[in-house]
Amino acid sequence: MVTEGSNGHVGVLDRAVHLLLAFGYGETALPLTELAVRTGLPKSTVRRLANTLARYNLIGTDGQGNYSLGIRLWELGVVSVNGRLPLRMVEHYAEQAAADWDETCHVAILDGQDVLYIVRVASARAVAVQTHLGQRVPAYATATGMAVLSTHPAEMIRAAFSDPLEIFTESTPRTVEKLITRVERTRERGYALTIPGWQPDICDAAAPILDRTGHAVAAIGIAGSIYRNTEERLQQIGTYIKAVADEISCDIGVLFR
Repeated sequence: MVTEGSNGHVGVLDRAVHLLLAFGYGETALPLTELAVRTGLPKSTVRRLANTLARYNLIGTDGQGNYSLGIRLWELGVVSVNGRLPLRMVEHYAEQAAADWDETCHVAILDGQDVLYIVRVASARAVAVQTHLGQRVPAYATATGMAVLSTHPAEMIRAAFSDPLEIFTESTPRTVEKLITRVERTRERGYALTIPGWQPDICDAAAPILDRTGHAVAAIGIAGSIYRNTEERLQQIGTYIKAVADEISCDIGVLFR
């Protein structure tokens, strides 16, 4: 729902952004009435904003009062990601990693307190990791998140997170200081492990993808069932995925030098 800014004013741009954010994953179209409820805006305002955004293909409309996110947003998202790392090249590495271990491989970037999955290559196993492309999950509760955070100083992590941290599984750090300890361990060995991760039956290993300055621009990780991945095997995956991340980092350094 749209709320007033610090100056008590809600601008047109604020309303337009909240309208775009009203759509959830898997929702193909929403009626005008539902968008008004979700944003807290009058239907006339929603209609006016939606029609304006539709002119730029940021919102789609069927002409009968139903609206969907526009394809232009996907195009802008691809441009944004490719500005950080070459998406197709990273997808190739993820496909190979998933095939080598017959597990699901993710590539994620940090966005605020979350990581966002920008690449997902699923395992062919019957019991697969239940994630989707474009999903965001708390960075502190995942191996990919801790891998990206491993190049951040402790002061930056303290500024980004605050106690209490929401608990997902028994391995979730309970406090920011415990998170920092986990991140420091990740930095020392070059990869992160969560057993289980933010999902009860899933474990994962991930390593940071670095730019030329040594800053993590993303992380690549492999996730699978805790019932078929022992801690020893997960450590082997961690060593493997660190080598993959290092190779991607080298390729990025060559491309963007």
